[in-house]
Amino acid sequence: MTAPHFVRKRNRLPRSCYVGQNWYFITACTGEHRPLFSRGQLVQTLLDTLRAKCRSCSFNVYAYCFMPDHAHIELVGLSVTSDLIVMLRDFKGVATARVRAIGVRNL
Repeated sequence: MTAPHFVRKRNRLPRSCYVGQNWYFITACTGEHRPLFSRGQLVQTLLDTLRAKCRSCSFNVYAYCFMPDHAHIELVGLSVTSDLIVMLRDFKGVATARVRAIGVRNL
């Protein structure tokens, strides 16, 4: 029997919905749903990176929950120019580089 294949549902809103003083609920999954978030050092690295990126991009982290293979993050934009797409792209780039330093590939 083969393992189920997870396909991400397309659920993008218009670009304007990702800019401004809005609340966002993000779900982020690990590659191939591997249980990478059971590693405390990895989660701490991601949280430190997320907090720094949120500060620099005018967001606050309201709540988060890391499960073994995914994370739920609730964010709020603090200014009319807060751009979720830009913040998440920057966060993913920096986080990928930082977790490589602790031996994690294909986050």
